[in-house]
This record gives sequence, structure tokens and C-alpha cells, in this order.
Amino acid sequence: MFIFKNNVYIIQKERADSKLLFMYKPFVNTILLIAPQSKFLYNDWKNIDFKANDTIIIIGCHFDLNDFINLKNKNLYVIFYWTEPSVVNNNIAQYCDEIYLYSKVLFISQQKSFYQQKIRFVPILKQETKSFVNYLNKKDNIKLSFLGNLNYRSIDIGNYFLNKIYFEEKYNLFNEDTYNMYMVKNTNIFLNLNKNNTFVLPFCRICKLLSHKCIVISQHCNKEDDELLEDLVYFCDSLLDIEKIFYNLSLKSPNELNDISNKNYIKFCDKFSFKNDNLFLIK
Repeated sequence: MFIFKNNVYIIQKERADSKLLFMYKPFVNTILLIAPQSKFLYNDWKNIDFKANDTIIIIGCHFDLNDFINLKNKNLYVIFYWTEPSVVNNNIAQYCDEIYLYSKVLFISQQKSFYQQKIRFVPILKQETKSFVNYLNKKDNIKLSFLGNLNYRSIDIGNYFLNKIYFEEKYNLFNEDTYNMYMVKNTNIFLNLNKNNTFVLPFCRICKLLSHKCIVISQHCNKEDDELLEDLVYFCDSLLDIEKIFYNLSLKSPNELNDISNKNYIKFCDKFSFKNDNLFLIK
């Protein structure tokens, strides 16, 4: 299904806080599973002497229109792996030979800019790691852990959870070592909260958690995306439902939680694998 000719390079840009290397890593790792011959250049790509017909896989939202024009002027095959919860603007999409979308609902919504263009649904695949949450070590004060920033969620959501003794917000895990250490040391239940006015399922966040054997609760996002994870994630219609699910899980024994974690992990590994041809879509 995926055929790459000549050299394949993965490129991205970086922010001043240098957090994108970690944040985009699941996207990069997914490409490396699909195209293991790829060379990841990170943001050190501007002085590379690319050859005509080389494949460039662009990751992230920090490239501007001139970047795409310049790459196409070098006669490169441009693939754009889009990381944001919206379709790609046609001003940029017109310079892409292929567009990869991590969300099924975005894949459905994204229109071709020209007939030969390929649009693909490429969700985040299972990430390789040896750092797992071990629910056999369940702590008495188990937390509902949100790995994100509540400032990007609605005020009502922030007000609802911030005064809950069981709730934990973590926004300082921006490298593999600290993230993996947190997974090993904690037996929390993990929460996904939708960004303001956004209902695209954040596969990057959730698939990374599932790769670490986390038990995950989430707000409903959209029918198309949720269906892919409905047997792996506890989806909830309301904040009260989230609280109820967490309370019920917190009462379970270590063995029961460990059983849920392991069963979900086995299903996740099977479904979100490069070997699962039924996962990927193209139009």
C-alpha cells in the first residue's frame, strides 16, 4: 500500500521551547514503521542537497507556503503528515503529492487539490517502549491524570476538575525519559479532554498512552474516530460520566485493573499495527 522510491527524508521544524521533538515523535515513529528506510533529519534539513524525485515527508504545522513552494521547485515528492485538528488549507495542500491525516474524520473531510493527489488516513501506530504502567502496583490514592494543559480547555472543564482531590494535571513531560519514568512510577487512570471547540480525536495523545498500557477515559470526540477506539477507551458523554467511570475503576482490585490494561494492550497492538492493512485508507 505504501511505495517509496529513491531517498526518503522526514523533516520538521522546532519551537523556541524545543518541545516539538517529543510532541511529534509518535508521528515520526509511525513513518519509520511504514518506511523504515527513511532518514529523520529533525529540523536540520535546510542545507541538505536533496536530489530530484527524493521523497520528503513533512511533519507539523510550522511550515509556511514558501517552504512548500521551495521544496516542490526542487522536483521533490512531497508528503505532508498533518498534525492539527483541522483539514489542510488548499493554499498549502496544492503543493503536496500526498497528505497523511491521523484522524478518520479529517480524512473524510479533506478534499483533493488535484486529481493525482493521494489522501491517506494514517493513524498513530503502536509506539515501541519498555516502560509500562503496572496496575498490579495500584496505589491507594489512584489519580485521574490529564497529561496536558487545562488552559486550552473550556473554563467549565477546568473549574470542574481543578477542585477534585483525585484529579492531576501534568504538563512537564516533554522528553522520553521523564515521560517513561512517570509511566513506570504511576498507576493512574488517564484522561483525554477535548481542546476548545475541537472534536477531532487526538490519536497522538491516546495512542501513546495505550502504547504504555494505560487505562484511558475520554470525552466523546466524533463517531468516525471514536469507533476505532471504542473497545480500547472509555468514552463519556459528560464530565459526570467521566467521574463515575473513574470512581468505578478506582474501586477495582490491582488484578482487575491489570487484566483490563493487558487485554486493551493486546487489542491495541493488533489493531494499530503496520501489518493491519484494514487500518489505512486512501482516496
